[in-house]
Amino acid sequence: MSNGEYDPAASGLIIPDTLHAWFGDCVRTAVRRTGLEADDATLWYLVNLLCAYLRTDQVFPVNPDGARLPVLVDYYAEAVHAPTERERSFALQRLGDLALFVAGLYADSLQRRLVDIDYYIAMGRQAYAALSDERAAGLRSRALAQVFEELGRKFTRFVDVLHEVAESLLPPERRDWLRTYEIWVRTGSPRAARLLQGAGIAPSQQAGLILH
Repeated sequence: MSNGEYDPAASGLIIPDTLHAWFGDCVRTAVRRTGLEADDATLWYLVNLLCAYLRTDQVFPVNPDGARLPVLVDYYAEAVHAPTERERSFALQRLGDLALFVAGLYADSLQRRLVDIDYYIAMGRQAYAALSDERAAGLRSRALAQVFEELGRKFTRFVDVLHEVAESLLPPERRDWLRTYEIWVRTGSPRAARLLQGAGIAPSQQAGLILH
């Protein structure tokens, strides 16, 4: 790590240019499909995030019982009690990145847990917003502050982009429509609403699923 930011090489990952380009194509395609308008620097950050988390041990802590989902409140506590501003920024960035990655690519793993995707979205949005405020004060950090500001402000939309990346690899018949509906209810995701409508399902929070 350097300057409190992620360096994929420091974690032992060697990322081929072809893989980085592939993720770039996936993200650009997903952005077009979701209709999201985003700055190029923010999309570049998202591609780097996907590359950095190629190995599951970079995301899921391992204990004697096996891998588990990251506990976001632990990273929040690290940020609150960090002895230096640099360590606080790193903890906040780790919190935001993990929340985005898990909510975007592992939303189904959150089903029937104590906290669901809306919790991850709320935590990630707050972490990025705090980072953008901290970094806006420094000239060298201003560009990155703008990236964090956009990630925080459009967090649900970026989760949609990662959903699109993940589900582009799955055939439509494997989609869990009840889970898609639950994600829409919890997050108001425009993408989830579009998928439901495309399948002939009218999302209605009052009446549940309405099939046409």
